Amino acid sequence: MASTTALRGASWVVRHTARAARLAVRVPLRPMRARALDRRFVRAGLATGARVWHCHDLNTLAVGVRLKRERPGTRLVYDSHELATERSRMGRWARWRAGRAERRGLTFTDERIWTTRTRAEYVVRRYGIPFPSLIHNVPERMEVKAGWDLHRELGIPADRRILLYQGSIQEYRGIEESIEAVKLLDRCVLVVIGYGYHRPALEEMVRRRGLQDRVRFFGPIPNDELLYYTASADVGLCVIRGESLSYRWSMPNKLFEYMMAGIPIVASDYEEMGRVVREEGVGTVCDPDDPRSIAAAVRGIVDDPAAEARFRAATRAAIAKYNWDEEEKKLLALYRRLEPAAG
Repeated sequence: MASTTALRGASWVVRHTARAARLAVRVPLRPMRARALDRRFVRAGLATGARVWHCHDLNTLAVGVRLKRERPGTRLVYDSHELATERSRMGRWARWRAGRAERRGLTFTDERIWTTRTRAEYVVRRYGIPFPSLIHNVPERMEVKAGWDLHRELGIPADRRILLYQGSIQEYRGIEESIEAVKLLDRCVLVVIGYGYHRPALEEMVRRRGLQDRVRFFGPIPNDELLYYTASADVGLCVIRGESLSYRWSMPNKLFEYMMAGIPIVASDYEEMGRVVREEGVGTVCDPDDPRSIAAAVRGIVDDPAAEARFRAATRAAIAKYNWDEEEKKLLALYRRLEPAAG
């Protein structure tokens, strides 16, 4: 999330990763390491003299609870960018533990933040908490410089249209389906910008299919340069699959980065991403599990110059609403609500 001038005690990152009994030698050490990290984070937090503890996601909440209990009169903010109990690759036991930890931790919180309405509605139903603040994870407004051309950088012919995926390269982000979709599209090249554990597998997939001239990997790119390259693409892909409710109800940062760069968007036809794209008129939607649907949505942009121009114009209006300058106001208002009891 973009930085602000608000008082933010600390965002503590702790990972509790005990797994199955088959890791018998390592498992006993992991809780010990986690507890040791917790103690270090608590000591560091107390040393700051902060009056508010701002915890990002569930893996920081236990530390925030301890800090609040050890420093009476301080306040606790829980800022969740995920659905802790509904993430991809979570088993039943992991979901149960996450739900128990989140339910307990929420009883100590003074303010709660979620990034999308559907996620917020879910936790209200699950835990019976007051409706939380909605603060979107969006970029700061910026002027996007011209001249940073992916065609030139990657040797892509000028008459090819560039489809862009940018961000963390993981499973269930719709990248495999986009690779299959680009085979159905004449004069299109898919560019994947970013890094992540899944990139080698995708590069091998491209090699096996002989698609090296249709799919290019680039980067990672420094954040302060990324949108300059983004602006040279023709279509931004935000086709995350609904593998989990956390994914289905997400509004990825890239959705708004594409708007900031002024390029049309193809997004998953889900409750949050699809709604924003439709309401703002910045692109088209698709079934992210179906490469043919992705290809058809892309054609609705690249084969229709009038629609493409309309979508590009709409991004300029949309980003006036979806930018950090606007969301920061909500965060600062939340902190002002905490001030009277924080003295």
